[in-house]
Amino acid sequence: MKKRKNIKAACYTGAAGSTETAGGIETGYNSGLFDTTRELNAGEGFTIVFGWDKGLVIPPSALKRFIWALDLQENWIFVFPVITLIIMFNLWYKRGRDPKIREAVAVMYEPPKFSGEPLTPAEIGALVDEKMDPRDITSAIVGLADKGYIKIEEIKKDWLIFDSTDSALLESRNPG
Repeated sequence: MKKRKNIKAACYTGAAGSTETAGGIETGYNSGLFDTTRELNAGEGFTIVFGWDKGLVIPPSALKRFIWALDLQENWIFVFPVITLIIMFNLWYKRGRDPKIREAVAVMYEPPKFSGEPLTPAEIGALVDEKMDPRDITSAIVGLADKGYIKIEEIKKDWLIFDSTDSALLESRNPG
């Protein structure tokens, strides 16, 4: 028969913090029996203290303590976002990351042509959405200025403490 280790037991009754010991204790080789000797009133409790020497019980592993800390019986709903995050990170890492490019690729293209002549920005804008927008008109003005048909001049106006700028379109006498 195994030798009994030094086992300590105590029980307390009453309100929180009470040291009243209205209870009975019986300890065996691998068990303990506790009971109270009086009825407990509302707000009172029965506290059991049971201790033994170190080495009698094998402590739980780190993994088991971690699982107990998670307490998945009550907090299982919080596992789904974590699993989703892991799956989404894995998908992004394998398929969603941008490829590593060592050097930039230079864009080299020409505007589309119609009857051998390149289309203007305004014509392309009208073809894209089948209507003439203000941005198409703006691109036509910039295109004419680029070809030298008109000049765009910036006009600055000073008003006491405020400044404003405006633009003026001037006809060019020498296009090209």
